Amino acid sequence: MKHPIILIFILMFSIAAFGQNERKHIRSGNRIYEKALRDTTKIDTAMFAKAETEYRKALAKKPSDKQWNFNLADAVYKQQRFEEASGKFNELADQMTTPVEKARVYHNLGNSQLMNQKIDESIESYKKALRQNPTDLETKYNLAYAQLLKKQQQQQQQNQDQ
Repeated sequence: MKHPIILIFILMFSIAAFGQNERKHIRSGNRIYEKALRDTTKIDTAMFAKAETEYRKALAKKPSDKQWNFNLADAVYKQQRFEEASGKFNELADQMTTPVEKARVYHNLGNSQLMNQKIDESIESYKKALRQNPTDLETKYNLAYAQLLKKQQQQQQQNQDQ
């Protein structure tokens, strides 16, 4: 009688411990990511790469987690791999359910596109973000900046044509 109870207890403990494993990677990735953000004097792409590795380990066990995928896309963006980050944010845009989540994804998608000199696409992404969250001042600022860049680009094009 004692052995089955002990066996059940060990089995339950091992299942609980196994379930926490991917969260360990996420917590580790978040700590590394936040540490890299604190140093504002330089972009530490090595630290963001370590965070990316931790996020990928967790996603290997639970690939459908939207927040973890968002964290991964952020880490990729911080490594200045903007094309890859754009792809990940684009995938996430369809998966998010709340307006705030969608706004965050579209905002970051716009940032990735802007860094890739895809100004028209970034403007559209910022507009989509503002449709989801019209009060987001940072997105409004980024939209205005992207529109200014587009205007400057058009003026340069006109000057070259003349």
